[in-house]
Amino acid sequence: MNLLPLLVLLAVCRPVHGTWDSCGGSCGLRPMASHYGMSRVVGGTDAQPGAWPWIVSIQDPWKIGTGHICGGSLISPQWVLTAAHCFIEASYVTMWRVVIGATQLTRLGPEAQVRNIKRLLVHERYSNLSERNDIALLELDQPVQCSYYIQLACVPDASLRVSELTTCYISGWGSTTARSDVLQEAKVHLIDVNLCNSTRWYRGAIHTHNLCAGYPQGGIDTCQVGASLAGAVRGKETAIVLTEATQQHLNPLSSAAG
Repeated sequence: MNLLPLLVLLAVCRPVHGTWDSCGGSCGLRPMASHYGMSRVVGGTDAQPGAWPWIVSIQDPWKIGTGHICGGSLISPQWVLTAAHCFIEASYVTMWRVVIGATQLTRLGPEAQVRNIKRLLVHERYSNLSERNDIALLELDQPVQCSYYIQLACVPDASLRVSELTTCYISGWGSTTARSDVLQEAKVHLIDVNLCNSTRWYRGAIHTHNLCAGYPQGGIDTCQVGASLAGAVRGKETAIVLTEATQQHLNPLSSAAG
């Protein structure tokens, strides 16, 4: 069986400007990336601490294990962008916690910060049937302090052309492997939505608000319930706020891929 990740894009991004000075109004910065060097992996691998500093883990304290429910992106010191479907059957959300700056969820380092959820705002037109407007905002009970391991993702900018993304990476915590508590990252390719919608693939299930990325031949395991996508546009590194990555099990696609 081949695997093709389907990435649901809920916000676009903008080129990064400014310099790092705690939060300081800048976004999309990765201070630790220059220290480690940008990973160029094709398959998934463990991310280095601070590699994706806006990724957060949203956790339910009553869930067994780490409690990880979904990922999200820190878009301001006190707000997280995530997916609305994460809260369909949720209760006592204000008792949930958000872990920021973590790499391994079972072993939080001193760089990680933990906040409770003060308020949940779900898009008023969200539909769990059509999956449209699958977006939510979480207000944290206290602002976080930006650091080398914690930075803000860039907010949407309608001027971005997704077709101009030259290199894309996904990151998030897995849910099916023994190392699922460790943040994963992988390099992916954008795939034409029309191809994704073909009868050999998703059979028309992809909407205009979706982004399809991965490899037709499979090879990347992205069983995640929350992820982020980063890309390069005209040589500039850009952060894309992404709130979900799902995986479909498909029949062999070599003939469809060409």
